[in-house]
Amino acid sequence: MSLKLRKLDLHVHSPASHDFADKKVTAEQIVEHAQNVGLDAIAITDHNSVDFIDSVKEAAKKKGFVVFPGVEISCGGSKNGSIHVIGLFDPSKTKDDLQKVLGQLGIKGVGEDSLTPKSVSDVIDIIRGA
Repeated sequence: MSLKLRKLDLHVHSPASHDFADKKVTAEQIVEHAQNVGLDAIAITDHNSVDFIDSVKEAAKKKGFVVFPGVEISCGGSKNGSIHVIGLFDPSKTKDDLQKVLGQLGIKGVGEDSLTPKSVSDVIDIIRGA
């Protein structure tokens, strides 16, 4: 039995994140860049948003590339959340599936002002149950 190592980036932002510099970047460009730097898969983990997931997954599907849907949840006491929890999900999950998770977390908006009122422990439990 041999082990095949894979190169992954499991914390990739897109224009759906409030702090993403170039809002004109497309889903196709994200996938192309990941492939050009030798990655085998990525996870889209925008700040409290799942808006770009389906478009990146669709662009990746055309190229035989794997995208894990995810989200970076801001939780804690400050406006931007003092703790960020990364939730990663099965590649079959869609934007709608993850939108339900955001609803369970009580996240009502997007951007730097969105913040879950849940504890870190509750956030992890909700992600595990998704």
